[in-house]
Amino acid sequence: MLLLCCSLLALAACGTLKAYPGPQHSASSVALLKPELALGSHVVLQEVNGVSVHFWQDRAEVEPGPLQIRVMAVLTHSYRTLARRHELEFDAIAGNEYTFRADWFLYGPRIRVFDRDGQLVVEALEPPPPLRVLRSETVGTGE
Repeated sequence: MLLLCCSLLALAACGTLKAYPGPQHSASSVALLKPELALGSHVVLQEVNGVSVHFWQDRAEVEPGPLQIRVMAVLTHSYRTLARRHELEFDAIAGNEYTFRADWFLYGPRIRVFDRDGQLVVEALEPPPPLRVLRSETVGTGE
């Protein structure tokens, strides 16, 4: 019974945002944006071309052309969970699927977007942290 309830809850949490006006288009005339399912990382679509994504929607259908997307990368490692927001821009092609992948990079989380063929389309990196002076010493001139 518990398994059935969990399965229904999981299915209810998966919905597709139609991020364009008018009637539903065929799959060959739109592009699909979806997160990669991976242990320890999760991508949350937050906004697509100014349209807010609801909590029950995990993917979006968009018309071909330029996209402005806001996503949240949530990464969990051992005892630490880190979430970062990224803004992405790229041109969508009709009939293609774009998979959003979150992973760790040198300075923190990054988001990479791959097309159906596995080619990298765009990536967003968190900027490096500012340099800090740990200890300041004056070096003599030797006089």
